Amino acid sequence: GTDIEFRPGSHFSIEVSDSRTDQRLSRSQPDAVTPPHTTASVVRAPYMSPSIDSTVFNQPLDSGQKDPRALELLSQVQRAMGGKSALAAIHDWQRATRNTWTANGGTTMETTTFAAPQSIREESVGGNRTVTFSDGGAGWAWSSDRRLRNELPTDTATKLSFRALPALLLSDADPERAMILVGPSAILFADKHNSRVLMIVDPVSLLPKQINWTNLDGAQLQEVYWDWRLNANVMWWFQMARSRNNQEFLRSQVLSLRINRGVTLQQISQPYQ
Repeated sequence: GTDIEFRPGSHFSIEVSDSRTDQRLSRSQPDAVTPPHTTASVVRAPYMSPSIDSTVFNQPLDSGQKDPRALELLSQVQRAMGGKSALAAIHDWQRATRNTWTANGGTTMETTTFAAPQSIREESVGGNRTVTFSDGGAGWAWSSDRRLRNELPTDTATKLSFRALPALLLSDADPERAMILVGPSAILFADKHNSRVLMIVDPVSLLPKQINWTNLDGAQLQEVYWDWRLNANVMWWFQMARSRNNQEFLRSQVLSLRINRGVTLQQISQPYQ
């Protein structure tokens, strides 16, 4: 497996000004990661595209439909990410992040673990501990407040794993997934559950710049990625901003990333003890 972790005492600078994703993408040292400066969390996120009209998400798609134009753009993204074979070689990963909440400046520590083909687990520790798990079709949530495990709504469970990068970028290899081009740099993906995710591609770096999806209550959620770094021959984001209807509520900074450690579905589906 491959590990990268931040170590205190080093220096880091980042320049993000507009819609351009960090163009200083170092590919010369694939496993080298420079820790961020302590002020990195206040760096303004790249430009976030406006909320997408609901008709974009709701347009008809046939199961397995593959728009040739979407396939071409996805192929370019795959190459920018490190190549399709490198993406396919990622069997599992674990990411630890520090999340800062916009409303009160509070922080939580979150660990996200993914095991192929599409199982994901999120553990968050702040005022309490929460655990959310999805195997791509069903899932559950647990909280230390109530110590009860509740089943996730199907729509929530499917989208939780469906939108995970880099697995989303291998949708062209899934015969049940559909994709169409909905803009010069935008691909709409749909899975067999009809969960939908819109990916907006940075036109300069050709890396994913933003993804959008709709919540159960109809709100549109957005994640913007920047500060991309190479590890295990694949590009990974190290900073992310999450918004609801274009109002940012969370900023996330990666603290460590572990790849291909042999994590299995059986391991990450265990309830928290």
